[in-house]
Amino acid sequence: MAKKIADFMFNKAHDEDAIDPLVAVLRSAGSPSITPAIKHIFEEKIFDRLAGQLPAPSARQQAALIVSLLFGFDSLRQIFGVADLTRHDKKIASSSGAYFAGIKAGLARYYLS
Repeated sequence: MAKKIADFMFNKAHDEDAIDPLVAVLRSAGSPSITPAIKHIFEEKIFDRLAGQLPAPSARQQAALIVSLLFGFDSLRQIFGVADLTRHDKKIASSSGAYFAGIKAGLARYYLS
């Protein structure tokens, strides 16, 4: 699964006319009336769906850790344009699955123990 996530994150198409969900979430995050809806989407849609692919008993916590890692990655890549993350290098994309898996495992040990 880590390789699939890495491939998706590095290879997703960027349509200049499309609304970037990450930017929409970040712009809306400061609104007290919108924040509960965003939280609901993360918790009930994104975390639950990903948790269904992860081992119990801490699947939802693992899902939250993975999404937070990817949210930070995508923020640095899309919004801030960090050069090391914006390069479309197939070697980086193919090896990133192992990095994502290792980081997730480290975070899980720290937060879930």
